[in-house]
Amino acid sequence: LLRELPAAPDAAQAALKKLALSQRLIEFGWTTSALDVLDTLGTPGDSSLTLALIQRHQALTDLKRTEDAGKIHDLLSARLTKDPSVAPGVRILLAAAAANDDHYADALALLQPLESLNRPDILTTLASFHEHLGQLDDAIAIHRRIRQMDPSNILAANNLAYTLAAAHPADKAALAEALSAIQFAIKSAPQVTAFQDTLGWIEILSGNAAEGTQRIARAIPEMKMDPAVHYHLGIGYARIGQNDLARLHLNDVEILAQN
Repeated sequence: LLRELPAAPDAAQAALKKLALSQRLIEFGWTTSALDVLDTLGTPGDSSLTLALIQRHQALTDLKRTEDAGKIHDLLSARLTKDPSVAPGVRILLAAAAANDDHYADALALLQPLESLNRPDILTTLASFHEHLGQLDDAIAIHRRIRQMDPSNILAANNLAYTLAAAHPADKAALAEALSAIQFAIKSAPQVTAFQDTLGWIEILSGNAAEGTQRIARAIPEMKMDPAVHYHLGIGYARIGQNDLARLHLNDVEILAQN
């Protein structure tokens, strides 16, 4: 494939073509071939070098070469310290690594400078970091922002509904907003089982425990390994007086959380 690329007029364009090829190889799972292409880059320009390091880290991670990937991580971290305006991909990569180690405050600090890009994927990730830190109202504000930017964003609708219910389980206005959001998500993608759990939980919190519990019970065969679903179902059964079933599912929460 590399030999078939048209000749580039200068070294910078040649490097970009190789980077484009290596990225496609990584996406197709041909990570060793991608590393071979990256090895042909020689000494690319500053911006191309950053992209090459990001791709090399991704390839090494996919190959489970943890120590080598860690060295690239340290190089990228040093580049960010030296130049905070470095390519967004560096911040995204380092934030993901921090989150993977449960260092959500660090991950948030790394990614927040990219918030002004208004990219839904970055905003959604930022919201998830806020959620892990217990900053649910900050996450809600971001989910609302994504929906304002793109009213057809189904994931943002579900995320908003779920987080509103988590943050304000006794607030009628919040639950009404959550209900509207999840109903939109279900209308757009009725096949998504997780949306049924979100709706069922909102119904339970809104006083419709029988209907919500029944809805989640129908969905649980596809989500039986999710402790949150068992928690929702356990609370639902408790509210309708089926205490044995409530204890069964609440016990499952503890077992699944341990695993």
